[in-house]
Amino acid sequence: MRWLEDRLRNEEGVAMVLVVFGVSLLATLSVVLIDTVTSESGRSAKAVTRQSSFEAAEAGLDEYVSKLADDRAYYLHWVDPAESSRRDDGSGGTSTLVSPSGSSPAPSTWCRDPKVKPAPTAWSYGATWLNSPNGKDHWCSLGNGYEYNLQVKPPSASQSGVTIVSTGRKISNTADTRVIEAVVKQSTITDFQEIANGSIGWAAGATSYGLIYSNANISWSGGTAYGNNYAVGSVTGSVTWMNGATGFDGSGSTGYTNLFAPPSPLTQAIDFNTFLTSFSDISSAAGDATGGGIYLDSSYGSWRLTFNANGTVTVEGCASANPQTSSTSPTCTAVGSPRPVPTNGAIYSEVSVIVQGTVKGRVTVATPNRVIIGGNLLYQGDVGFDSPSYGQNVLGLEAMNEVVVPCWITGDLDWRAALLSENQTWGAWGNGFAAGGGSCSTSGVTGNRMRHRGSATLDHGGSFSSWFDNRDYLYDDSLQYLAPPWFPTLDPSYKIMAFRELPAA
Repeated sequence: MRWLEDRLRNEEGVAMVLVVFGVSLLATLSVVLIDTVTSESGRSAKAVTRQSSFEAAEAGLDEYVSKLADDRAYYLHWVDPAESSRRDDGSGGTSTLVSPSGSSPAPSTWCRDPKVKPAPTAWSYGATWLNSPNGKDHWCSLGNGYEYNLQVKPPSASQSGVTIVSTGRKISNTADTRVIEAVVKQSTITDFQEIANGSIGWAAGATSYGLIYSNANISWSGGTAYGNNYAVGSVTGSVTWMNGATGFDGSGSTGYTNLFAPPSPLTQAIDFNTFLTSFSDISSAAGDATGGGIYLDSSYGSWRLTFNANGTVTVEGCASANPQTSSTSPTCTAVGSPRPVPTNGAIYSEVSVIVQGTVKGRVTVATPNRVIIGGNLLYQGDVGFDSPSYGQNVLGLEAMNEVVVPCWITGDLDWRAALLSENQTWGAWGNGFAAGGGSCSTSGVTGNRMRHRGSATLDHGGSFSSWFDNRDYLYDDSLQYLAPPWFPTLDPSYKIMAFRELPAA
């Protein structure tokens, strides 16, 4: 027993055991610390890469929106250098595959550097397409080691804005890809059924279906409104409001005194002077032979355009400078064979122009004089006025002076177009106008009807009431996503309707 007690009291070697345990603990802590630091460094680098990939995707989105601001129909004109290949699949489509030019990932191709960024590829097919049949096959480098790809879906009846999916990543690295989607909607004058720089007066028997705006006052005399009315001045008179519509003004006559707060779609009063740019843009585009534009000079007193359902337009020259005053349709001479509707959507006439027929395509007709509605005017695919087609065709009419129904229209009239009268108004010539005046030898035909589907932007309110006993003013819903080419925008020209991040897969 004494031997055992002596052995238990002996402390030789204890220090060594403690040292071994201490060294082992320090070694373990060192390994854990190094692993933690290494892992944190890796996570930090990964976070930086992911954030940079997100910023690359945002850069691609911003770049595309800036192009939409410069050319509001950019998505219809071009396949962007960073965009995935498209395939035409619209009605009667050709199944043609169109790939953009100048793709990278070669860092020497910087899509944001104006010195070296590649040009887009022209898109001359329909307003619908299959995007990315080959996946994300085109990328544009930002010059900082990152790149982006775009996938673009055009507006449609189900989505009124341009849908842009932008994917960002480190060049040729799929591990930390970020994907964002934005729906961007253009704000144009065609968002409204009618806009007037002056007052608007609705006579008994009138029915309106869309948003109405006036920089002055809106007055009703027994009509029916299916859309909200907005006036900087007042909204007054006898009107039957339908489907929850009402009036909003700045005078307090409707009990709503802050016009530009919600639910108003505007942020400020509309400045008509900004619309003048559209005329010069169309004039330049019409003279551009590469875009198929049609420029009509003053070699005739006026021109007549008859749109054909096969996508062409027949151009005729007319001797009279004021054909709207005649009780019969003018005799005009064909100038050449029917021409294709311009791919850039621009027709410009130096003199008054008569418009009629069936439109296939997307086109705007502009003149510094008058636009005259020569007869029924519909779109290819319409089954009469009551069964309109949507999403493929659109017509814009721009006149510095009046948009008029002439004296030779003495029966029912159905016409479809978005229109702008910069300095005057619209109406039947029998009503007379501030500039040029005039009246027809008769006062219309009892019981006849005029039906317009589209939108109207006017310097001041006009009238068809002395020529047509019944007038229906219908808004064209397709204008929410298919505005006429070169038509004026409203401030802000583009707004983000939706924004979200998508899974990288």
